[in-house]
Amino acid sequence: MLSFMNISSTIVYKSPNGDCKLKAVNPATAKLAFALGQRIKKRRLELKMSQKAMGKEAGITQVFVSRIETGKAEVCLGSLQAICKALDISIADLFAGL
Repeated sequence: MLSFMNISSTIVYKSPNGDCKLKAVNPATAKLAFALGQRIKKRRLELKMSQKAMGKEAGITQVFVSRIETGKAEVCLGSLQAICKALDISIADLFAGL
């Protein structure tokens, strides 16, 4: 069963195992979400990987990958770890200089 929480007008979607998959972008973190999404996209393209292929590797949907890359969604730590593993990059390297 999916669960949704509303915390200060931010909606968090949680999968049955408790990992969050989608979080509406908070205006206070929108700039960071966009910059991180662009880093993810750049790395994915360096690897000549489609959104669908990256999503499959990371266990997320192509739609969610697109929302992340365009800054329309934030990722939780569990999803970020899976994305970094799929892109063969550390979380530290992904965030370096942001």
